[in-house]
Amino acid sequence: MTTNLRHFLRLYLLPGLILLAAFGLRVCRLDAQSLWYDEGYSLHLARMPLAESTRWTARDLVPPLYYYLLHYWILATGASEFAARMFSVCAGVLALPLGYRIGRRLFGRLAGLLVMLFFALSPLYVWHAQDARMYMLLTSVDVVAIYALTKILTAETCQVSQDLTGLRWWWLWGFALVALIYTHTVGVFLAASQVLIVTLFAWRQGRQRRGRQRQTWLLGLAVGLALTV
Repeated sequence: MTTNLRHFLRLYLLPGLILLAAFGLRVCRLDAQSLWYDEGYSLHLARMPLAESTRWTARDLVPPLYYYLLHYWILATGASEFAARMFSVCAGVLALPLGYRIGRRLFGRLAGLLVMLFFALSPLYVWHAQDARMYMLLTSVDVVAIYALTKILTAETCQVSQDLTGLRWWWLWGFALVALIYTHTVGVFLAASQVLIVTLFAWRQGRQRRGRQRQTWLLGLAVGLALTV
């Protein structure tokens, strides 16, 4: 066995097994129960044309992103219990590798594996992953935003680079915050808490390097304006 293969297996074999186990746990008996009222409401909105579902969600003060995505999902997979809930399964499984990367980046590989195990085995996450509602999409989008934020705040230089490589994490973070708001009303508070973190971080950096903070504040202002749209 080559050194590269051993290195690959050491890094990714255990996370891969946890990911497969989490997927199997969520798919097991996925269609054992019929749709309940809220799931039926999700499918009702998802079957509508996008313009009509937008009017419905605006009237009920419900963000429309989940129903937009579910609309195209059921066009491709069908509207059975299994197919509709599979969207939540896929959204929930996405949180595992991102959670692993966050934990590994901040505290080491063991922390990343523990995060994966938590997402994989938590009854709350398993329950909502088998539910044709927006909660697992909200969770995974929040994890995406946190992942981008950790890339930004743990960079060797705490400033925004001028090239696309540095800016991409800011763009990903900004889009994820907007997606949070358009997925669920609770997303407003999740996004606001992350904006507050960046603001405090920029303030702290500004006290040390006042002359170099302007780009961070301008980007923070741009994201804040995007959140008000």
